[in-house]
Amino acid sequence: MSEVKRVQHKTSLSAPGKLTLHRHSVLIANKDIKIKQPTMEEESVEYLAIGSMMNKTSINMREIFPQESRAACLKGYELFFGMANGFAAARQAQGGELHGVVHRISKKELAILDMIEVWYIRDLVEVVPYYGENKQPAVKAFVYVFDPAKVEENPSQFAANPPRERYMDILLEGAKYFGLENTFIENNLSSVEFVARKELKDLRVFDPPEGALPEWTVGEMREKDNENDDIVFVALKTKVIRFDLTGGVTQHTHILKRDRGTQWAHLIASKYMYDPKFGVPAKVEDMTDNHHRYVEDMVLDSLIIGEVNNRWTVVASLKI
Repeated sequence: MSEVKRVQHKTSLSAPGKLTLHRHSVLIANKDIKIKQPTMEEESVEYLAIGSMMNKTSINMREIFPQESRAACLKGYELFFGMANGFAAARQAQGGELHGVVHRISKKELAILDMIEVWYIRDLVEVVPYYGENKQPAVKAFVYVFDPAKVEENPSQFAANPPRERYMDILLEGAKYFGLENTFIENNLSSVEFVARKELKDLRVFDPPEGALPEWTVGEMREKDNENDDIVFVALKTKVIRFDLTGGVTQHTHILKRDRGTQWAHLIASKYMYDPKFGVPAKVEDMTDNHHRYVEDMVLDSLIIGEVNNRWTVVASLKI
C-alpha cells in the first residue's frame, strides 16, 4: 500500500521554521544572508483529482489553472461514490488501484479546493503519472478522502449512493481527455450505475402568481436588490424572484446572497455548474430553454432548501 500522510485542511506543507531555497530567493542585507520565504502563489503541489476536478472545464471554472496535468495511478486505494448525490472519494483498499488526473497547482489553488471540499480531508500519497504506456517517476500528491471524523459522527450521511448522470458525464469526459487507462474507465466509470437526468416534464420550477407581472430590465432588478440587504432579487431566465430573508434567516443563504442581483441561471451555468450536455454558455443568449430549465430545477433541489424555500415570490418578468 502507498505511503500515506493525512493532512487536515489549512495545514502547512512545510514544518514550522523550515527554510527552503528557491531561485532568486537569496538577498544580501547588512552582511547577513536573508531567505525570502516563497509566497503561496510561488509554491506548487501535486493534486490527484478523482472526481469532477478531473475535467478541465470544471477545474477551470473554479479559477484553478494547473501548470501541468497528466493521468496517474494510485495503489492501495479505490474509487467510492457516497453521500446523497454520490460524490466521488478515494478510499483506502488493500490491493486497490485508483486512477485519476494529477494536477500541478499552486498552494493558493489548493486552498480554493479546501474551501470547496468541506466534507473531505487530504491524504498525502505517492502516485505514478503516465502517458499511455509510458510511466513517469512517482510523485507525492494530495488526494481527497471523506473526513473520518465526520464519517464516524454520521456514517449514514457518507453511505454509498449512486452518482448523478451529469456528474458521471463530467468524470468520463475528463478521464478520456487526459488519457486514463481504458480498463479503469470501463470498470469504474462507464459501468457505474447512476441516477438518470430528470425528464423535462419532471423538472421543478418557480411558479409565478396568477395575473400579469410587471416587466423589469436587469438594471431595474439590480436597483431593487440594492434597497435592502435582507431582500434579495435574482433572475432565472425571464423570472425575477424575490427572497425575503428578514427575521434572521441565515441557513442556506450564502450562495444566494453572493449571487444577488444577477441573471442567476447564466452565472451558475457559466461559472459553477458545468453540464457536458449543454456546454458552457458565454452569454445568456447562448443558453437553450432546456438548459435554463435544468438549472432552475437544480436551484430548487440543491440551493433553495430549508426556510429559504418558504421565502420566495416571482415578482416580475425580465426584459431580455
